[in-house]
Amino acid sequence: MNFEQAEAAVRAYFNTNWNGLTPIAWPDLPFTPPIATWVRFSMKHNDGFQASMGNPSGNRFRRVGMVFIQVFQPKGQASTDARKKADTAADIFIDNNLSGIIFKNVNALDIGADGNGFYQWNVLAEFQYDRIT
Repeated sequence: MNFEQAEAAVRAYFNTNWNGLTPIAWPDLPFTPPIATWVRFSMKHNDGFQASMGNPSGNRFRRVGMVFIQVFQPKGQASTDARKKADTAADIFIDNNLSGIIFKNVNALDIGADGNGFYQWNVLAEFQYDRIT
């Protein structure tokens, strides 16, 4: 699996499981935040290393990183919707894997006021997958 395939798979997986719950801001696409709860998706690769050696077409190169789901709710609403949406986003990744992609160490952080009129929670999920060459 290459970078493009991995990100496409995770985006599709999140989008399907989010099921239109709120608008999603995708990387590098125009987005105007609504005056309601919304989320931002991002996936960042952190490291890569050779995980095994084998015959040609049998070498594993492991890639690891983080998926970030940032949840934004308009301030002044006791952050209840943001907290609920953070739970929902975390549940999408907790104890779930895609074909060839493993998610682990899912956590959520209460960030608080973002300085732009929203209250923010961040959901983080580590991922790993292998590229076989």
